[in-house]
Amino acid sequence: MAIAQHLARLQHHPAAWNDWRVQYPQVQPDLTDAHLVGRYLAGVNLAGVTLSHADLSHANLQQANLERAVLSNARLPFANLTDAQLQEAELVAADLFAATLAGADLENANLIGADLRQTNLSGAQLRQANLIGTNLFRANLKQADLSLAQLEQARLNQAMLFGALLNQTNLSKAILHEAECGGAYCHQTNLQQASLQGAHFVGAHLFEADLSGADLSSADFRWARFYRVNLQGAKLSQTCFRGAWMSQVNLTGTYLRGSDWSEVTWRKTDLSGAIAPDDILDQARSPDADDFK
Repeated sequence: MAIAQHLARLQHHPAAWNDWRVQYPQVQPDLTDAHLVGRYLAGVNLAGVTLSHADLSHANLQQANLERAVLSNARLPFANLTDAQLQEAELVAADLFAATLAGADLENANLIGADLRQTNLSGAQLRQANLIGTNLFRANLKQADLSLAQLEQARLNQAMLFGALLNQTNLSKAILHEAECGGAYCHQTNLQQASLQGAHFVGAHLFEADLSGADLSSADFRWARFYRVNLQGAKLSQTCFRGAWMSQVNLTGTYLRGSDWSEVTWRKTDLSGAIAPDDILDQARSPDADDFK
């Protein structure tokens, strides 16, 4: 349970809360199970505060400092956390359904098992965040930085990842059905055995990414750039690669028939281990295919 005087101070004197934190830095506030539904807490210093199982539904925490705060199992649906500081925060199994975290800093935050459905994380900083097994259905991750983040087995169905940074991100076995990833940056991204059915990667940048064993059925990679990408054993049924740029791509054991390879630019890619139509094999073997532009 929350310490009564701590809760009362925050509820009745939120403007003076920050001054109290500065005056007594040795005090570690405990707001476990606190009822803070709809509270105005914008800019409040909650760094290191324990808020486990607290109910912050619809609360305004815009620009609040929640660095290293403990919010495991906390309720934050529809909360406003725009530009909030959540570095190294513990958000295990937290309910963030439809919350707004646009521009928030969640670097190194722990969000294992969190509910992030329809959450707005546009422009958020999520470098090295732990998002294993999270539910990001229809989440807005436009231009978010997910570099080095752990998203193994995460659910990103219909998520928006336009221009997102996915450099060295672990998305192995993740589900990205119908995800919008146009213009995303995927440098050394791990997408092994991921399911990208119907996903859109138009104009995406895939450099040294690993999509081995991934399901790319009906995915759209028009005008995407593939450099040293591993597509070994990937499922490419009705996948669209129109206008894509392919350089040193590993297609060993990959079935290329039934997908759209029109206007693809081939560069130093060996298709001897792929199951491909003769016209694609001829394009890849052409003299132009051995040069870089």
